[in-house]
Amino acid sequence: MNRLQLCSCLAAIFVTLFFCQNLRGNEIWVGEETTAGNNIVVQYDMNGNHLSSFSTGGTGGISSMLLTGNQVWVDNMSGGITRFDLAGNILGSVPGNFGFSIAVVANEVWVYRGSGANNIYQYSLAGTYIGQFTPEMGYAGSIIPINGMAQVGNQVWFGQGANSTGYGIGVFDLSGKYLYGLLKGKTAGTVVSVGNQVWTSTGDYSLNRYDPSGNLLGAVSIFPDNARTISSAGDKVWAVTVGGATFGAYDLTGQPIPGFDSYGGTAQAIVEVPEPSTVILFAIGFIVLTLRRIWLTSI
Repeated sequence: MNRLQLCSCLAAIFVTLFFCQNLRGNEIWVGEETTAGNNIVVQYDMNGNHLSSFSTGGTGGISSMLLTGNQVWVDNMSGGITRFDLAGNILGSVPGNFGFSIAVVANEVWVYRGSGANNIYQYSLAGTYIGQFTPEMGYAGSIIPINGMAQVGNQVWFGQGANSTGYGIGVFDLSGKYLYGLLKGKTAGTVVSVGNQVWTSTGDYSLNRYDPSGNLLGAVSIFPDNARTISSAGDKVWAVTVGGATFGAYDLTGQPIPGFDSYGGTAQAIVEVPEPSTVILFAIGFIVLTLRRIWLTSI
């Protein structure tokens, strides 16, 4: 190996080490409102150590956050929905009023805006408006707000407010037709699909676990708090308390995993974000190409 080849090899190793030492692994992104009323996303490592934060450009709180592919959608109470890449750079915005809940359904992003008609607005994953529809409610009465939603197989589960005879969870097909309800007479909050289970926050200090057919698997007590929102990631569920001061995780049996406290203000939404794989691929590709060049010049 000559001096040029040696320098190239050392450069490839240096670049690889440089990128690898900056990999932070999976992160927790928490939407928070500061005491000044500004919306920020605070980034934590998986042990709860604060890493950094950035502004979402909105104010008045964050109603929900969504991880889809290499994007995070942040739903500002004032300022609309902003799309970020996994490095926190703005990709674009979705015009219109804020939404109460957002979810990926049938390869689209569905947004419930609370516009007074229970409309679901449909967008492409790139943020382009597709259309809207009003799902069929399971019982007569006034407009029932949709607090959360998640696709479960060929169904969509809506967490919604309920009157004394209605159901807190409405199960619909992908066209918005009502199928059946769960949690009669109670209010359901965020709904997430994780593994082969569906979790929902309730108004009675618990998180309910269901199988995809709607059978109750168990309830996880979080007394004395109620969950403001929950989010699924991998094989666990993250929950933010109503006060927004703490958040923690649960495994799929309902056992708690130690959580940690909010850093920048009142926590209101949470997602677990993977480290962008493009950084790793770039480092690997660089060293492979360099070694290949060395091998070709040596034969």
